Amino acid sequence: MSNIEYYTSVEQATACLPLLESLREFPSTEDLREQLDRQFESGYKVAALLSGDTVAAVCGYRVSENLARGKHLQLEDLITDPDLRSFGHGEALFDHMVDLAAELGCSSVALISKMDRHDASRFYFNQRMQINAFHFSLELYSDD
Repeated sequence: MSNIEYYTSVEQATACLPLLESLREFPSTEDLREQLDRQFESGYKVAALLSGDTVAAVCGYRVSENLARGKHLQLEDLITDPDLRSFGHGEALFDHMVDLAAELGCSSVALISKMDRHDASRFYFNQRMQINAFHFSLELYSDD
């Protein structure tokens, strides 16, 4: 049986850190914790789908509002435990987030995915998502 829990602090989301850390490159777990602390302060939240006592899938998100999309649910980090893929956990968590967006009065669900994440793109297309904009960025520093 699976259930979904919500977290609004790093302390609450400790069990989710290994999955989040595998999704993004951080020099250390402490750096990840510091980044998440800053994000939680600005409205970031985490939803975790638990299968028994195991975190099967995690989604970082926030409700945002802008001129382009109006009020929307922004999925920032969505990952399923690699050992638990193909059991429907990612789809169940995604569907739950879509339902949450509707409950919160959002007009859409949005996310940004890197171009080289082909498996993730396939998953999002299978969830009825469409590419309807380009996301441009300009890096202002480098590690060189």
